[in-house]
Amino acid sequence: MKTYKILNNFGLKKSYSSKFLFTAFIGTHIPLIGLILFVLLFPEHQLDTFMSIVIVLLYTLLAAAGTLYILNQLLSPIRLATKTMQEFESSQTILEVPIAYTDEAGVLLSQINSTLVKIKTLTEERNNFVGLITHDLRNPLAATIGLSYLIKESSKEEEVLEYADLIHQSGQTGLKIISDIMSILKADDFSIDQSELETIEIKKFILKQIEAVNGINAGKKIEFLINVKDSDALKVHSNFFSHIIQNLLTNAIKFSHPNSKVEINGQHLIDNYKLEIIDSGIGFNQTDSEKIFEKFTSLKREGTQNEPTTGLGLFLTKMLVKKHKGEIFATSEGLNMGATFTIII
Repeated sequence: MKTYKILNNFGLKKSYSSKFLFTAFIGTHIPLIGLILFVLLFPEHQLDTFMSIVIVLLYTLLAAAGTLYILNQLLSPIRLATKTMQEFESSQTILEVPIAYTDEAGVLLSQINSTLVKIKTLTEERNNFVGLITHDLRNPLAATIGLSYLIKESSKEEEVLEYADLIHQSGQTGLKIISDIMSILKADDFSIDQSELETIEIKKFILKQIEAVNGINAGKKIEFLINVKDSDALKVHSNFFSHIIQNLLTNAIKFSHPNSKVEINGQHLIDNYKLEIIDSGIGFNQTDSEKIFEKFTSLKREGTQNEPTTGLGLFLTKMLVKKHKGEIFATSEGLNMGATFTIII
């Protein structure tokens, strides 16, 4: 940055390009300047053609070397900007950069610094907010789990005990989901490492997820038809993949009519595995197939029994599928014609 600073103090404060042009102008004229100086300083020497060529070539080489060096030094603000971005990306550290310069490079450094400070501040505020949400959501769920124990202790009726177990199971599942989702939201650069993947038996895994949403399904009694081979297996992050499946099952329950059926189909492709969850519920217009995955989508609707929705479920589902390097898409023949959600991993 020293050369850049010197040229900046030399009267070229306003324009980054003028520093380059000034350097290039001086560099290209050094041979001429050198020749003129030689003639002025040594008037008694008569220059022949050979000597003139030698002097011009010598000064040209010196000028080229000096010009290239200075121009390379002038790139130091750009290199510093690049290093600052790379350092922030790798460790969330903001390097100290000069922000007082007023040319284009100086403004760039100033804006990068300002933007990174804002990002870091927002990240810290988000993390604080996430901590608050975690605390506020855990308390009622923990209380619900505690009440399930009290219900089981105060009643011996089989049906009541069964519902108490569902309440307890749903509460525990909710706490686990909160824990995992909050860890995703807190992550500065969330990704799934290959070492975190494990092979699951898909049919058994889906049955376990259906069991986890029994509490949600208790009032609607949706029947799940699983068309997956017992031998089908897939390598996934089991916790996050359980969120994917549970979100899609919950979505199917929410938007299906009571006592209807939801079909789950699995199929090995050449290099991938395709999983479909098909319901016969309220469906959607196919033109909205991308919008339903948007965060806080304007297309969010209440379920068939007025179940509330946040507009976050499918957004988080798509994010987790993409973290598995997969894709998810939705199709429907229209309103009240059901919907099909397809995952390919």
